[in-house]
Amino acid sequence: MRGQLAAAGLGQVSEGRTGFLGGRDLGEIENALDDAIGYREPDNGTCPGCTPEGLCGDHQADQDAADSYRALKARVQELLYPELEAS
Repeated sequence: MRGQLAAAGLGQVSEGRTGFLGGRDLGEIENALDDAIGYREPDNGTCPGCTPEGLCGDHQADQDAADSYRALKARVQELLYPELEAS
């Protein structure tokens, strides 16, 4: 995981910095991902194309995007809070 981030130019967390991005930057990314998740999370019950058995195509795409943002947020949190990863 960290090797992938280093290859992407993010580097290792060191004294509050990760290559080009600092811990504060990663915190802002975490906040932006929270906003994106809230925006893309489908609103249950308001779409005539969604059913109790499943979401319509558009809302399924939104749910998939929200899930992807959650996964990215988890990876960002690994950088921000490495002590949680060890426990």
